[in-house]
Amino acid sequence: MVRARPRRAMEAPEAARVKPVEAKGFGARRLRRGLIAFGASLALVLGVFGIFGMGSASAAPRSSLAVSLNPDRSSAVRLNSQTVQSKIYVFVRSVRGLKKVTFYLDDSWQSRTPVRTEVSRPFDFAGTARDGSAKPFDTAKLSEGPHTITAVLKWSHGATSIRRAAFTVDNEGVTPTPTTSTATASATATKSPTTSTSSTASHSATASTSQSATATSSATVSPTATATSTRTTTPTATPTRTATPTTSPAGNVCTSPAWRSSSNGAMYSDGGFIIHNNMWNTSGYRVNETVEACSYDSWNVIATADNSSGDGAVKTYPNVHKDYHNWSTGSEPPLSNYPTLSSSFAATGPNTGIYNIAYDIWLNGVGNGGGSNREVMIWTDNQAQRPAGSVVATGLAFGGQTWTLWATGDNRILSFVAGTDMAAGTVNIRAMLDYLVSHGRVPANSTLGQICYGVEIVSTNGAPGTFRFTGFSLTDR
Repeated sequence: MVRARPRRAMEAPEAARVKPVEAKGFGARRLRRGLIAFGASLALVLGVFGIFGMGSASAAPRSSLAVSLNPDRSSAVRLNSQTVQSKIYVFVRSVRGLKKVTFYLDDSWQSRTPVRTEVSRPFDFAGTARDGSAKPFDTAKLSEGPHTITAVLKWSHGATSIRRAAFTVDNEGVTPTPTTSTATASATATKSPTTSTSSTASHSATASTSQSATATSSATVSPTATATSTRTTTPTATPTRTATPTTSPAGNVCTSPAWRSSSNGAMYSDGGFIIHNNMWNTSGYRVNETVEACSYDSWNVIATADNSSGDGAVKTYPNVHKDYHNWSTGSEPPLSNYPTLSSSFAATGPNTGIYNIAYDIWLNGVGNGGGSNREVMIWTDNQAQRPAGSVVATGLAFGGQTWTLWATGDNRILSFVAGTDMAAGTVNIRAMLDYLVSHGRVPANSTLGQICYGVEIVSTNGAPGTFRFTGFSLTDR
């Protein structure tokens, strides 16, 4: 299991994992891009002098030490700076020209016998099973606290380079993994129909996956494998909406969690989905957050945050998500592979503070900030929050609901905001995406990276607030 630090901070050197903070304007974006460009240039110079070997600039990030919760290496993230627990799957991302990898544990100077040497792909730290899957590494064998894994990479052109990842083991309070069958998170790059059933106890999230509500995996990501942008809020200029009276949550309320974590970036894998305690922007703020889960469609968030800084920044985005982005190869399936994309949901918030319960859909990469990258949000419940950008369309009808569309000037962030808050319902994701394509806001040849549903939390007015997610399904075919 792995528990991550904030998903934006986790991959700070890479634009692919960090989204600009809108409140800081274009100057900050240009500065960060300049630093990235400087870092890339420095890496190339060091490569010329043999300090980091002669691997190509493009190969360097893709051949990093990675960690996954799953033996198929799906939903992998960089191992560096992660907090891990229980069994994990560590490997070096394979790229063209990589012929041998030698692994060292807590031996940065490679002065002792290596843990393992792999001379063919995949390059797994704990070895590779006969079926090609990675063997697990049990972190319980290590002492609590910081550790390092060093990988010496030998390239086909004769050069040698080094990858090193520092991570922290924290197995305190870990419950032994149940012996029941576990469902792994899907990093789907192929089109397999995923038709989740209703928000009842029958959790067959995929046609081929057996789901167990007690199957646990703890991890840290980013973005994530999931990434969400920082936004400023102006409570006095929030969109006009009709409030929904407080009612009992629809669906199943999680009362006996199989998993609970207050760790930044912790994840729970269940039924082909990942529940992610994504506290990606808590630095400098007073934030506490615990996520507890019975299953992918029944989980709670207990958070305490405030807006005493007055900047209205989103601090966390706890969510359930499905990866289509292949974190090992970077590939994504074309959006055209999914003529049907729809989802049902049920969630309630504390009706105090500043937050929005929303879908977060990533196209053309997950949070990479590139020219075609798009973050499409569907706000189903808005509590005093203001979307990024400005209103570009009103009165849009989808699924019996009226929506207002907000967009940033570059169309990187597009937010559909419901005219009336919804505690439960169904959204036709494909119809909304088709609208954006037809109006030139999303490229027609887009790929699908990730679909998330969760809550962007700015403030709970400094007191604990509970968010209950009691139903979720996703149909993609």
